[in-house]
Amino acid sequence: MKRNSLVARWRRLTFSKQLILTFLGTSVIPLIILLAVQLGYTATILEEKIVRYARSNSLQASTSIQSALRRYEDASFQLMLNETFWQRIRDLRSDSLITEIMAHSDILREFQTMLSYHGAIQSIGLQVRDSGRQIWVDRLQDKLALEQRYGDYMAEMENIPVYRHDNKWALTSYFSVQDNRAYSLITYRQKIIDLVKNEFLAAYVMNLDGRVLAELCAEASIAENPRDNFLYITDSTGVVISHPDQTMLGRVIPAPDGIIHTIEIPNSGWLLHNVLDRSYAGREFSAVRASILAISAFLFLCTVTAVLLLSRSRARALRMIVSTMHRAELGDFGVTAPAGEENEVSRIAEQFNAMMKTILHQMELVREAARKEKEAEIRSLEAQINPHFLYNTLNSINWLAIENGQTEISSMLHRLASILRYRIADSNSLVTLSTELRYLEEYLRLQKYRFSDNFEYTITADPAVRDCLVHKLLFQPFIENSIEHGFEQMDSGGILAIAAEKDGDRLRFSVRDNGKGMDRDRIRKLFYDSLPDGENTSIGIPNVMGRLRMYYEDRYSVEVKSSPGMGTEITVCLPLDGHPGIRKKALVSGDNREKV
Repeated sequence: MKRNSLVARWRRLTFSKQLILTFLGTSVIPLIILLAVQLGYTATILEEKIVRYARSNSLQASTSIQSALRRYEDASFQLMLNETFWQRIRDLRSDSLITEIMAHSDILREFQTMLSYHGAIQSIGLQVRDSGRQIWVDRLQDKLALEQRYGDYMAEMENIPVYRHDNKWALTSYFSVQDNRAYSLITYRQKIIDLVKNEFLAAYVMNLDGRVLAELCAEASIAENPRDNFLYITDSTGVVISHPDQTMLGRVIPAPDGIIHTIEIPNSGWLLHNVLDRSYAGREFSAVRASILAISAFLFLCTVTAVLLLSRSRARALRMIVSTMHRAELGDFGVTAPAGEENEVSRIAEQFNAMMKTILHQMELVREAARKEKEAEIRSLEAQINPHFLYNTLNSINWLAIENGQTEISSMLHRLASILRYRIADSNSLVTLSTELRYLEEYLRLQKYRFSDNFEYTITADPAVRDCLVHKLLFQPFIENSIEHGFEQMDSGGILAIAAEKDGDRLRFSVRDNGKGMDRDRIRKLFYDSLPDGENTSIGIPNVMGRLRMYYEDRYSVEVKSSPGMGTEITVCLPLDGHPGIRKKALVSGDNREKV
């Protein structure tokens, strides 16, 4: 019964799934077995190589340590061959105080020279046999510790005469009171004998920094972590001479856990121990194992991909429909799915194509409605200017007629009629810049009448931009702002400069006045803040900012530079063609500069 159930489930699977499951069952299990055998064999070989490598490093470290010790022995031997040095030692036993002092000074100089040439030497000294006189040169210059260390050491030499032994290296320790730390020293002892008289003259001692041996052992380690592999040195009795853990120095320690390879350092009587963690080889092989598994996984994926490609023919039509749907999801609503053969998949493609045609039709209706709504909003915004302007102008004409008679009324009414005709005719159309400038000049003349000639104006235009097209009534609110607010409370002396020029692929239109200027808060409220009705005292500026956004979207900029008492300059940049111009930005600097 269970077998029949499995067979039924197998038959319900698609061809692609059956093919993939067959491949997994016939290839993955053999691949896993092969990998297990290969990884086990490789791990064994790698462990053997690591052990052989560690032993090779032990031999090299032993040779390096022997060479280092021999180098310092040779330096001491060269000093002993110096006849002048021998004579100075004899002079230390002289009855003449001056001779003894000169000998002491010359020996100190020899020792200091030797310290300057060998940085690892911490101190050099000797003790005359008969007189017990000591001469020492110590690199650390710690007098208290020096006297204590060498006093104890010489007392030990009296109990165990040095001249009974041949040249010998040994471990000593030294605690510095000066820098409150312990030093491990490798001490070389040598007896000085007068070969002519066959007489023992003095005991010579040289102390090396114990880090010399520690560094040589560290260089021979095959692992960065001392827990994985480290080398240490003991004497023939098992006392530790050098160890990565300084607390082990001078102690007899049990054999560490791990693979230990021990060899003798020639001519020293010391033993070099190389300790290798048993799990180190396995951890090192983990990287190799990971690489092998990654390569195997890559090959497995390649094989699976090949199997999937074999089954692609059964699902090709469906994938093409899914891809078409994805393109439509990203915004390409003009795509159509290939119908292909007459089957269920082709019917899905036909239904999808019909749905896309319906969506395109609905989108066109929405765009048309949005265009009409935008045009109506633009007309509504433009219409807000007329009542505001007419009210101010007619009020000014009325008061002028009362105060000055009827001489100038006819001229003002003529100019006003001209302005009204210009504003009403095709209010949402494009005109040349020269036409717009003529309208602005008529407007300025009328405003001069209104404000009793309290300002003068200039209009300059680059011939290269006179024929470019701009929307009507686009610049007049900026000029009105300078007159209404900039020249407020000014009886005379106002200057208004209007300029239009070409700036690359843009039209640059600027309005500059010498009026009272604006602070930063005023600029933001007037040009950028969307205030509720009644809070913004200006209609023209918000109106024209809204029109600019509707006409040019992100292809324009408005820059305002103003400071209280320093006037105002407004610069509007528009694209000369239909290509994207400049992006809207905002900038506030020390001189109250704002840029949209």
